[in-house]
Amino acid sequence: MQFQKLDVWKRSFQLAKHINLDVRGCKDFSFKDQICRSALSVPSNIAEGEERETNAEAARFLYIAKGSCGELYTQILLGKEIGYLSEENADHYLKDSLKHIKDACRFDQIQKRACQITCPFSRNQDLETRF
Repeated sequence: MQFQKLDVWKRSFQLAKHINLDVRGCKDFSFKDQICRSALSVPSNIAEGEERETNAEAARFLYIAKGSCGELYTQILLGKEIGYLSEENADHYLKDSLKHIKDACRFDQIQKRACQITCPFSRNQDLETRF
C-alpha cells in the first residue's frame, strides 16, 4: 500500500482521526455524521486514487479529495460557530492540517500526477474537461 507513504495521506488520516475523536460526544447526530464522513473521505479518496491503474484515475480521486476538503472546511467553520468544536481545535484544523492537505491537492499537483508517465490527452486540452 504505497499511499501510506504519502505525506498528504498521513496528514489527512490524522486530521480525520482527530475530528472523529473531537466530535464523538456531539449530540447532533447529523452534524457529527456529516463532518466525520467528509473528514474520512479525504484520506480514503487519496488512497483509492493511488491504488488505481492509471495516473488519470489517480488525478480524478485527488479532485474528489480536494472537493471533500472544501466540504470539511465548511463543516469545521460551522462547528466552531455553533460551539460543537472548540475555537482552538477548529483553528488548528483550519490553519494547519487542512491547509497542508489542500495545498497537496492543488490543480498543478493533480495535473502533474495525471501526466507523470504519459499524458493521455493533449497538453493544450484542459485537464478538467477530461473528468
